[in-house]
Amino acid sequence: MLDPTSLLGYINEHQNFVIALATALSAIAALASLLLVVLTSRYQMLHNRLSVRPIAQISFGDYENELSVAISNMGMGPLIIDKVVFDKEGEGSFVDQPLVSLMPDLPAGLTWRDFSTVSAGTVISAQSEKFLVVLDLDDKDNDHVEAADQVRRELGKITISCHYSDLYKRRQPVTNRKLDWFVRRFT
Repeated sequence: MLDPTSLLGYINEHQNFVIALATALSAIAALASLLLVVLTSRYQMLHNRLSVRPIAQISFGDYENELSVAISNMGMGPLIIDKVVFDKEGEGSFVDQPLVSLMPDLPAGLTWRDFSTVSAGTVISAQSEKFLVVLDLDDKDNDHVEAADQVRRELGKITISCHYSDLYKRRQPVTNRKLDWFVRRFT
């Protein structure tokens, strides 16, 4: 067992060594604390960036009384559009144009409820969506049903690619979606 008086005697005899050892241990503790602060700061910055990350989703609705296509932000931060590309089979790619410009003409008395152009700089806030087209239909009107089928056929030829960034201007993975669901009952 260690005798306290012999320990005090050793410290008294080797004061310079004990002071140097205490100084070295203090410096090591300070460096370890600094390293811990740097690592914690880096992880906090990473957490902050991930906690406001947008997640783009191209969603659509194909109902008897409504057709719609939208870009939704399912993330927790703002989604900043870089560009939206519409690839239409047999016609090529279209950038920064409204989706409605690729649709057939509607019969008299039928109009698009909503349509928009989504161009560079458009911001979609967290947990919200931007409709590209919305068409309300009367499923009892044959002209509406026929027009809706024409719109479905045209939508089925399109693949949408959404290029976007987050709040920190970091590009996110491109979201692609083929709209072939609209032509499922024609094939």
